[in-house]
Amino acid sequence: MSTNWDDLKYLLAVARQGTLLAAAERLGSNASTVSRRIQRLEADAGVPLLARQGDRWEPTGEARALLDIARKLELEMTGAERDLARRSERPTGRVVLNSFPLAHVMAFAPNVGTFCEMFPELDLELEYSPRPLSLAKGEADVSVREYEPTEGKLVKSRIATVRVGPFQLADAPPTMRWVGLTRAFETSIPMARARDVFQGAPSVRCPSTTTVAAAMMSSGKPGVLPSCVARLHPDLRPIDSLGELSEHPIWLVYHESRRSDPKIVSAINWLRDIFPTPSRCLCGHCPALDA
Repeated sequence: MSTNWDDLKYLLAVARQGTLLAAAERLGSNASTVSRRIQRLEADAGVPLLARQGDRWEPTGEARALLDIARKLELEMTGAERDLARRSERPTGRVVLNSFPLAHVMAFAPNVGTFCEMFPELDLELEYSPRPLSLAKGEADVSVREYEPTEGKLVKSRIATVRVGPFQLADAPPTMRWVGLTRAFETSIPMARARDVFQGAPSVRCPSTTTVAAAMMSSGKPGVLPSCVARLHPDLRPIDSLGELSEHPIWLVYHESRRSDPKIVSAINWLRDIFPTPSRCLCGHCPALDA
């Protein structure tokens, strides 16, 4: 006896609708096809499965067991279809987030686990380049930048804050020979602030703010650091005579043509989860200056 859903759905439809025509309309078929499928089921079962009662067809006692099987198969098929629909709504593929190294180290990499839980079928690439990757050309999907973008057709909003200032070992002698970033980061926020504080070029250059801090610790030389990096080294103290910490907004940017792109929406939701307010520091721990 057939327990194939493709056959049993015709019997189930007639049992529910009462007529071959109504069952055919329900299934998007025609009455002759429904009749032929029912006849095939009856031939396989060896007994009548439907009996005429007035202008309706009613299932016979022998059809009850088959109808129970049909209902179970229907539930399984419906559940599978819903699961497939949910999967099709989930973003898939790859999303590229272009940003500067400090953001990757302090904010994004520590929250990759959350991203994977939120979007298990979406791949994430944390990308850095000396120049911001082009959103219009699709070099990146989303960008988090140190400076407010001026290019056209970009959607931008302030998403976080970085606080920078001059630091030095507490017992180190004063000096204007300082530790800075490599020339690839000449326009970064720490280097821009350092040029306002110190005279001339740095005497030591390092490839990241974390290595700048390590060089400051080993040499005793001063430098400008984000507060979230300096706080990892309790022996580094602010140089109050050279100025207080200053706040700088960090910007979330994507191309306006991709407002409804599921990958963009997913990345933005993740970033909003990391930074619930624009005043939040990149690391999530440094207090606001006005706190």
